[in-house]
Amino acid sequence: MLKRYQVVFNTWLADHLKGISKKYDISFSEALRLVACLQVPKLISAAYPKYKPVDLEKDFVKMIKKYSRAKGGRSDLHRLFSDVYFEARKAVEFWENEEKKRKKKKTCQ
Repeated sequence: MLKRYQVVFNTWLADHLKGISKKYDISFSEALRLVACLQVPKLISAAYPKYKPVDLEKDFVKMIKKYSRAKGGRSDLHRLFSDVYFEARKAVEFWENEEKKRKKKKTCQ
């Protein structure tokens, strides 16, 4: 389920996200979701080194190159987006479980 938020960006970041959305014919919101979801697993693995994220960046770079040469199909692009969202959600679930364990340990001490 999606929720609506109002977000304020620096001009350079908003311009970059607009460029992504135009180039790949996706909405500004989807460009923002993708950028955030690509970073979430990395940040969680920094906080919890035992979490090993799936490296989708290589697939993403391949898809971008393929798409820019007009060889990639929309379905391939959206399948990759789906993988990015899935991995980000999996990372967030891991983080939430680890945070619960940490809080539980604190209250038991």
